[in-house]
Amino acid sequence: MPAFDSGFWTFGGAFLEEIPKPGEVPKMKGSIMLALAGSKEEVVKALQEDIYFKSNVWDWDKVQIYPFRTAIRKAL
Repeated sequence: MPAFDSGFWTFGGAFLEEIPKPGEVPKMKGSIMLALAGSKEEVVKALQEDIYFKSNVWDWDKVQIYPFRTAIRKAL
């Protein structure tokens, strides 16, 4: 994934309705991605190049893009 390898996307994954119990299938509520970008337009362009966009997996009308600044973090 070139955008990930370049450092543009810093993480991404599903967010869930609740913490799944052992053996339970997680109930996905949506997804979240964090981009290191200079503008909203950069993020829109990258999303529109993604296979999930091209395959109509994402509901484009529900996509939300917000500026974000880290206040605290812990290395993984």
